Amino acid sequence: MKQLGIYVALDEPLAHWRWVLAEAGRPALEGTGVPDAEVCRAARVRVTVAAASVLLVATRLPPGARRQSDEILTYAVEDRLLGDPDAQQASWLGRVAGDDVLAVMDKAALAALTGALARAGIENPVIECETLMLPLATGEWSVCWDGRGGYVRTTTLEGAVLDEGRANCPPLTLRLLVQSALARGIAPATLALYCAPAVALPELALWQRELGLPLRAAGVWDWRQAPTQAAIPLVRGARLWAGLGAWLRLPALLVAAALGLHTMALFADWAWLRTEEQALHRQMEARFRVAVPEALAVVDPVLQMRRKLAEARRLAGVADRADFLPMLEQLAVAMKALPSADVRSISYAGGRLIVVVRGIDEAAAQQLVHRLQQDDLRLEALPTPAAAAGGGYQFTVQAP
Repeated sequence: MKQLGIYVALDEPLAHWRWVLAEAGRPALEGTGVPDAEVCRAARVRVTVAAASVLLVATRLPPGARRQSDEILTYAVEDRLLGDPDAQQASWLGRVAGDDVLAVMDKAALAALTGALARAGIENPVIECETLMLPLATGEWSVCWDGRGGYVRTTTLEGAVLDEGRANCPPLTLRLLVQSALARGIAPATLALYCAPAVALPELALWQRELGLPLRAAGVWDWRQAPTQAAIPLVRGARLWAGLGAWLRLPALLVAAALGLHTMALFADWAWLRTEEQALHRQMEARFRVAVPEALAVVDPVLQMRRKLAEARRLAGVADRADFLPMLEQLAVAMKALPSADVRSISYAGGRLIVVVRGIDEAAAQQLVHRLQQDDLRLEALPTPAAAAGGGYQFTVQAP
């Protein structure tokens, strides 16, 4: 597996990028500028952002704030920033000793970085901070000295850029950090001092006297030698969602296609049923006009035919289902199945039979309603005020 490492300072042009391509069994290939497509092909890409390009800030975020966008998180540390918060982007890295650690970078420079990587065919690279790549042992701080300044890593997610120092005097930033840690009782036992390639060690005895902490020479440190398993992504959310989106792309397309076909099938079925309904309605209207040629308008042929049939039966002296006696007969047959019922009143008007019955409970009333509905009658059952004194219901029966 090929490993492509790229070192980037966000405030420098693309031509100043440095990269190294490592592959097992082959000598490493190094270059400057944006690597071409041949170099990037089939390689796992790891982008190291210079320590000076990333501000690591520890703060206390309210619950749920970590789920906010990177642009909103910037305002949580607005008082620590030198520039406009809108021009910067903050990414949540994790928690240390109860504090939330954010990595703040220039938004435009970060967009230019990701855009240049995309144009080179590099998708979803691991982007990390140089400060957090420095080895860290328990009870120690790690300092990288480049001859003039450097950076320090104090915890797994915290660190700072050092200002200018000398071989016989440590940087002021480092002295202030040590003094603050000593005052709070969280100072490390020792400082591990790493030097950049071709940089000589400073005078450790003088540094120890100024800092008040023992130092040990930890050797040479270069961003190229950082272990891959120690990566702490700076744009974890963007990389995660990009990778997840790529992984879900095919299932999402399949689901969208299935939903599209299902929607088309439902629409076709609805259109066919609508056509059938219109054809049936036209057929019923035609038959009604043949049976009743004097009708001026046909709105509901079924209801109008039912009313004409009832009118014809009354004129011929034939009882209709909506008449008093047929409805009363059906009600009497249905009430035979009830254990006991006391009919208190019966009234009839306009095809509606109203019966008030006492001595039945809700279960019996529902049984009667079910029986009459099976006989194709419309029935409404309402409890009467007498229900509290032994049970009572008013039934309103209508023919369809």
